Amino acid sequence: IYAEMDPILGPTGDWTPILTAPKHSDSLKTMDYELIGNGVVLKTTNGEDIIIDGDVEIWVRDQGTISLGGDLTINQGASLTIYTNGDVSISGEINNSNTALKFAIYGTNTTDGAQDITLNGSANLTAFIYAPTANVKLNGGGGTKSGIFRGAVVAYDAVIAGNVAFWYDRAIGDVNLGDSDYEVFEWLEVTPTLYLDSYF
Repeated sequence: IYAEMDPILGPTGDWTPILTAPKHSDSLKTMDYELIGNGVVLKTTNGEDIIIDGDVEIWVRDQGTISLGGDLTINQGASLTIYTNGDVSISGEINNSNTALKFAIYGTNTTDGAQDITLNGSANLTAFIYAPTANVKLNGGGGTKSGIFRGAVVAYDAVIAGNVAFWYDRAIGDVNLGDSDYEVFEWLEVTPTLYLDSYF
């Protein structure tokens, strides 16, 4: 089912952000961040981890980019919400809670196709991605290396390439998108023996 959906432009309510990016090995409590810039504003590499230990919101403006190559752990009872109009690249293990409701990425770019959100190689991501103007690319690894995505995606264009496992998280049905009247009603799990022609 196709529906025209508008991006969420940013956080609402009280907003008193910290203007410096969190660093790797940080343990983030309940706090807000506002990151402004047209380069990489948040980056981790392999072996550099961030721990979320509260309800954390990050708002990226001026098309700043996010590159998560290290792991991002969301502890029990914690959550992470990212609002960004820039590109996002993920290569690590992100959100080990295996609950997509704990990690949301909102693409706030208002131009169709002007934002890329990419899962690379053997990355393991559990998240809810709502980015109706973004290109979402799930690029799995070759051979025995495969990417894993658990959650749901709303995108302008979505591409799955290489070895990628995609699991829909039923808890996403509880997500409230404000003024949106749309929610997941039904989905079809595709298996190698399933013939799609019988469903259309």
